[in-house]
Amino acid sequence: MGLRAVADRTFDALCPYPGQGLRNHCLRLYDFALLHAGQMEVEVDADFIYAAAMLHDLGQIGSAH
Repeated sequence: MGLRAVADRTFDALCPYPGQGLRNHCLRLYDFALLHAGQMEVEVDADFIYAAAMLHDLGQIGSAH
């Protein structure tokens, strides 16, 4: 299983909100990070950036409850 699949499964298991709002937020962050890296001419691992974007808020949300 690839890193993106693990990130998606983890997100699905831990996301406390119904609907697609948080997922869409994470996907926008992923797109922004890739765009910014491209503008800065920095090579990034797109799968790692995807995982970081998809998971970046889950710990914060869990600690607030």
